[in-house]
Amino acid sequence: RVLCPMAEDFNKMAFDTRDPPIDGPSGAPQPFAPAPTQFASSKWNDVFFAIVWWAFTIAAAGLGIYAYTQAKDDVDKAIKNLADGHDVRWLFGWMAVALGISVAISFVLVLLAKVVPTFFVWACIASFILYLVGVAAWAMFYSVIYGILMLLMLVFYVVWVVGIRRRIPFATVMFSTSGKLAFKFPGIFVVALGVTVVGVFLFLCFVCMALWVSSTINSTGAQIALYIGVLFLFYWDAEVLLNVIFTTACGVCGTWYFLNTAAKNPTLGAFRRTMTYNFGSVCFGSLIVAILKLLRSLVRMLRNSILGEDGVCAFVACFFLCCIECCLSCLQSLVELFNEFAYAHVALYGKSYLRAAKETWHLFEQAGLTVLITDSILDIVLFMTNLFCGLATGGLVGLMAQSWTAAIAGGLLALFICGTVTTILN
Repeated sequence: RVLCPMAEDFNKMAFDTRDPPIDGPSGAPQPFAPAPTQFASSKWNDVFFAIVWWAFTIAAAGLGIYAYTQAKDDVDKAIKNLADGHDVRWLFGWMAVALGISVAISFVLVLLAKVVPTFFVWACIASFILYLVGVAAWAMFYSVIYGILMLLMLVFYVVWVVGIRRRIPFATVMFSTSGKLAFKFPGIFVVALGVTVVGVFLFLCFVCMALWVSSTINSTGAQIALYIGVLFLFYWDAEVLLNVIFTTACGVCGTWYFLNTAAKNPTLGAFRRTMTYNFGSVCFGSLIVAILKLLRSLVRMLRNSILGEDGVCAFVACFFLCCIECCLSCLQSLVELFNEFAYAHVALYGKSYLRAAKETWHLFEQAGLTVLITDSILDIVLFMTNLFCGLATGGLVGLMAQSWTAAIAGGLLALFICGTVTTILN
C-alpha cells in the first residue's frame, strides 16, 4: 500500500479501517503498484558505495581494536572516571542487564502494538502531548522566550491532531499489521538483534579510537581532522545498520503481500538480498544522511564555540549559524523520510537508489500529503515508544546499581536497542 501511485484510491484506503487478513493478501485490496513477479534479483546496484563502506568499516574496526590495545590504560581510566570509580567489568555488567531489560520492554511494546493497536497509538499521542507540556514548563523556567515557543508548538500539535484525526484509524491498521507481521516472521527480530550487536561493537571501536587520538596525537589540527573522520564514520555506520533492518523488513512485508505462497519464512531471502544486490543502494542513501548529520554537528560545534563571546559580531554569527543548523535539520528530516520510501522500492523491485528516488518522487507527486500524514503519525508513536523504553530501562538499572552513570548508560543503550527493534514497525 505504501507504493500506491493513485492518490484517490489511496485516500479511500486511508478511511478503510478493516483489519487486513494476516495470513495473506487474499480478499484485501489489490495493490495499485505493479506487483513484482519475483524478488530474486541478480543485478548488483551501487556497488561502489558498498565497497567504500566495507573498506572504511573494516578499517575502523581494526583501528578501534588497535587503539584499545595501545591506550588500554587511558580507556580504563576514562571509564573509571565516568563509572564512579568502578572498573570496566562493572560497567559492562550493568550494560548487559540494560540490554536484557530493553530487549524485553521492546518485545512487550511490539506485542501491545499487535494486540491493542488503537489504544497504543492514542496512548502515544496523548503521552506526546504531556511530553510537550513538560518540556514547555521546563523551558519556561529556563527562558520565557523558549517557553512561549514550546507552548506554541504544543498548541500547533493539538490542532494538528484534531485536523488529522480521521487519518489515525488507517495509521493504526498499518501499525497493527506491522506488529502482526513481526510476530508471524520472528526471524526479523534475529536480524535486528544481530545488527544491534554489530552496532554496539563498532560504537566501542569508535570510542576507543577517540580516546586514543586524544592521548597520542598532540597536534590540534590533526586531532580535529581525525575526530571529524571518526564522527562521519560513526554516522554512516549507524545509518547503514538501521537501514539494513529497515530494508530487510520491507522485503519481508513485500514477500508476504505480493507472494504469500512463495515463501513461508521470507526473512532469510530478504536479508540476503539486502546484504548483496541492494546493499550498495542502502549505503548510498545512508551516506547522504550521514553527510547532513556531520554538517549539523560541525555547525553546532562552531556555534557553541562562539556562544559565550560578547559583541554584535558574535550575536550575528550565532544567529546565522542557528539558521543554517535549522535548515540542515529540516533537509535531513526530508531526506530520511524520502529514503524510507526509496528503500521500499529498493527492497521490492531491486532498483538502484537513484531510480528508487525517482519513483518515490512520483509517489509524493501523485499521493499528495496522505503518505506524509500517515508517516508522521507513526513517527510520533515510535518516538514515544523509544523514549519510554529508554526511561524505564535507565530508571531500573539506576535503581539496581545505585548509580547515575549506570542509569544514563543503560538508558542510552535502551534507546538504541528499542530504536533498532521498532525500525521493523516503521
